[in-house]
Formats: sequence, C-alpha cells, structure tokens
Amino acid sequence: MKIYIAGKITGNPDYKTQFKKVENIITKRGHSVMNPAWLKDGKDFQYHDYMTVTEAMQKVCEAVVFLPNWKESEGAQTEHSRAIGRGQKIFYGSKNVPDYNKKCYLLRKENDEKLLSRIECMDFLKITDKELSRVIKYGYLRRGYTVSLLEG
Repeated sequence: MKIYIAGKITGNPDYKTQFKKVENIITKRGHSVMNPAWLKDGKDFQYHDYMTVTEAMQKVCEAVVFLPNWKESEGAQTEHSRAIGRGQKIFYGSKNVPDYNKKCYLLRKENDEKLLSRIECMDFLKITDKELSRVIKYGYLRRGYTVSLLEG
C-alpha cells in the first residue's frame, strides 16, 4: 500500500527523526512511503509552498499514518481533512499499519493453491493493493485464481 506520513513539522525540532522512524517501520511491513520530511528546508520556500507539495504527495497514496502529535499541527489537521474527503485509509500511529509480509493470502485455482504475503500476491497477480482489496471483498477472479484472506 502507498502510505503518506502526517504529523507536526513546524516548531518540532525532532520531526526528521520521528518521521524517519515511522517510515522505517512502514517500509519493513511491506509498504511504499511518501514522507514530507524528505523535503529540504529552504529560506525561499514558505509554508504554503510545502503544503502544495505535500498535497501532491498525499494524493497519490491510498492511506495516511498520523503521528501522535498530528493534532498540534495545522498542516496535519488539513491532511486529516483531505484523507477523510478522499476516502483514504487512516492509521493513527504506525502500530496499526498491517504487516503485508505475513503469509495470509491463499490463492486457489483448481488443484493449485499458493500461500502468499500480500506483496507476493500482488506481484503474482500483477495487480495493485487497491485491486487486491476489491478482489478479496467482491470475490472476483484474477488469472483464474480466487483469493482468500486467512488472517487479519
């Protein structure tokens, strides 16, 4: 899943460390990350400039992880409203982000069964995370396989 990280940056001297820690956790769980802390500070860039760029970063993601300090940030509150408006999945803290490396998806096709992680399943079927969720929810077949979620 593509995940954007949101939290307090302005006035937070430790934001780069906090965001990097969450990025590492999410990446180890098999997700792709958009991290606004990657942006370099520049004296000529204003708050509005950064919000314009982070809006584009958030827009391409399916989910947003909110750091514990997000309510202290006007920007993160804006990102929360955007996430709700766009129907993005919302996670409050990295501990709630699912581990896509767990073997929990069973693909069946006649006498062939495969037990795969979410990422392996997406690679095998050549589909996105969003498409896989649809296949599981509505029972559509992909490449002749049905997909079952074995554990949450």
